[in-house]
Amino acid sequence: MGTTLSKALLLASVATTSIATYAAFTKHEIGEGAFTAGGSVGDILDNFLAGDITLTDLAAISAAFGSADTFSYSANPTLAVFDEDNDGTISEQEFANILANMASIMNVNVSDDGIYAQAYATELSSMTSPITATQIQAAITQGNSYAVNEPDIATSSLTFTGTDSSHSGGLGIVDGLNDAMSSGDAEVTVTVTASHASDTNAMNRFDIDTNGNLTLSSGTDIEDLEPGVYTVSVNVVDNNALTYGLSDSADISLTVSNEKGCIINNGIASGNFSAGSGNISGATVTISGNHDSSDKLFVRTSTSISTDSITGNVTYSGFGVSGITAEYQTASGELVFSGTTSLANWISIFKKVGYIYDTTDSLEDNTRSLIFSLSNKVPYNHPSGTDHFYEFISGTLTFQAAREAADASTLFGLQGYLATVTSQAEQTYIEPKIGGYGWMGACDRLQNTTVQTRCGLTQTEATALYKPTNTWLASNGDYSVGDGEGYWYWISGPERLSFMGHDKGNSSSNCRQRTYARGSDVFDTANSQESYENFKGSEPNHYLGGCGNPPGGGEDHLHFYSDGTWNDYANNASSITGYLVEYGGMTGDPTVDLTEDKTYNIVNEGTYCAYQ
Repeated sequence: MGTTLSKALLLASVATTSIATYAAFTKHEIGEGAFTAGGSVGDILDNFLAGDITLTDLAAISAAFGSADTFSYSANPTLAVFDEDNDGTISEQEFANILANMASIMNVNVSDDGIYAQAYATELSSMTSPITATQIQAAITQGNSYAVNEPDIATSSLTFTGTDSSHSGGLGIVDGLNDAMSSGDAEVTVTVTASHASDTNAMNRFDIDTNGNLTLSSGTDIEDLEPGVYTVSVNVVDNNALTYGLSDSADISLTVSNEKGCIINNGIASGNFSAGSGNISGATVTISGNHDSSDKLFVRTSTSISTDSITGNVTYSGFGVSGITAEYQTASGELVFSGTTSLANWISIFKKVGYIYDTTDSLEDNTRSLIFSLSNKVPYNHPSGTDHFYEFISGTLTFQAAREAADASTLFGLQGYLATVTSQAEQTYIEPKIGGYGWMGACDRLQNTTVQTRCGLTQTEATALYKPTNTWLASNGDYSVGDGEGYWYWISGPERLSFMGHDKGNSSSNCRQRTYARGSDVFDTANSQESYENFKGSEPNHYLGGCGNPPGGGEDHLHFYSDGTWNDYANNASSITGYLVEYGGMTGDPTVDLTEDKTYNIVNEGTYCAYQ
């Protein structure tokens, strides 16, 4: 059978096939080999052997099926024999059906579901002229033996939630040999694109792993995703040697939902602020109330995210405004932005801030409070009714130098000064937001002229302050405690010259604590006019080298420890690493509105973004 067969010989070669199959053919179709549109298998065999269907025709069909589902045969009406429904095109299914019938005539097993049009088109197109029955049978046998399937993507929808730590979903991908991508397939290429109504970086959010799972791309966290539905388009190309480069595409509907609760700003506008004209340097979003250490802030849509392995602080960038970066500081609950841009851009950035709260903590109150601030200083809703801001500035300075530097500072025209803390609420709020050892704005011993200079008081101001005249009897003799020693006053800010407190009322043999007798002065009457203080245990003690203090010596200046508690120190104490500047509340300050407070009910507003 190596040469072209006559019709009689061909018919003899297939005479052993089922009578049922032959019963469908008319004598005219079999005996005469006539061609009719939409004809039967007999017509196809006739046309193959007569050369009416050429290798070029088969190659064209194969190429068409490689890029589309149908082939138009208008240029060659001979190929109409493959068009079962006479609609002018040949579909893959029509082609497969005809070839399956032909395979039946040629006594080829077609029981496997893997029969696929392009496989047969490719095999048939590889035949050489003259086409013989043997070649046809060999081509069909070869195509069928591959049992080729179109790759398949079974999944049509997925959901990512914050409670799902893996944030991945199986797509049910199988290759052309019907093998699942369970351990990777180097010959299978999978590409993914994505879109979202408001996420301009959606294209970069997702990957496909070697097991055929849709996953978040490297550097993307669940909280970076926008809520709602992403359309994820997945394309699979099977380049295995026996699968003819077949492909499949599917659009996956990915819903990003939040079952446990996460709130984001949904009401910030430029009208909430009044900061003058021009660009603004820095901004802050602060967790201001009803939260714990497990809560956190983040910037949605960021393309670059990195976490400090020691502090846990998270840095964000690439969220749509050039030159602006952000750091979430876990210890303070602040999202601090760096860089300079317009008010409009800051509003856009604020709208991308998300707040993740810890649902394992059974807080009684279902509200969370945030402060959005046009400054990278720490904002605080001061009881006076005006917003105050705090800034820790690092540097080894004397108390006097720090006071002078603070007095020279301004923020949007607000006068700076060494910080004064006058309530437990204020202390609790700023305590986790300041670092190191830093000077604060209070002094004692203010009748001493040296201390007056360091603390910025005039002699007239100091004279007007209460001046105790008591003496303390130490084991080594009398020691005068005049000059206002032990009586502390705020020397900066709106509270300047207000009484703050006095040294502790017990003594010890090493002079670390002194005893001051109570007099009749109003400040001593049952502590009735003493302000808030947060001195560390056994402080303040005026200690400096023992009981005998040189003139102007001793510890007469206030600072805080890294844990927020207070202490008295000498003007030039070398362990001080900075100072705390406060802005706001001063007479003559301009009227500005740099902050917007937002209180959220997490029950009603807990579905805006993903929970981690």
